[in-house]
Amino acid sequence: MVKIKCLTGPYAGQIREAPENQNPLKILVSMVELGWQWEIDFSSATRNETIAWGGADLMARAIRAVREGRGAFFMGVEYSTMEDLQTFEDEIVSSGYHVQVASDDHNGLVVYTITPE
Repeated sequence: MVKIKCLTGPYAGQIREAPENQNPLKILVSMVELGWQWEIDFSSATRNETIAWGGADLMARAIRAVREGRGAFFMGVEYSTMEDLQTFEDEIVSSGYHVQVASDDHNGLVVYTITPE
């Protein structure tokens, strides 16, 4: 089970279970469009939920960063336009690495590689 906590917006502070059988990216992008921020608790998630929601979280954060003019960074390359984000996603997938958000702040979204367990 994935839990989403709204950090901003009218539901700030509320925690909800992620709906099943819905597109995680669509849900998170709708939150981006509303200007809401979130955090996701994966502690009770299955492997499949972690993969689906983790990837959606990463891409929604990248979309938010680019829309805000902050850019998304992976392996030293900046992706700064909406058109760049498909390449950003492709580079992450084709890298063969597991990835994690290093930071998501005023400097942009920084994604780094981690060693698989």
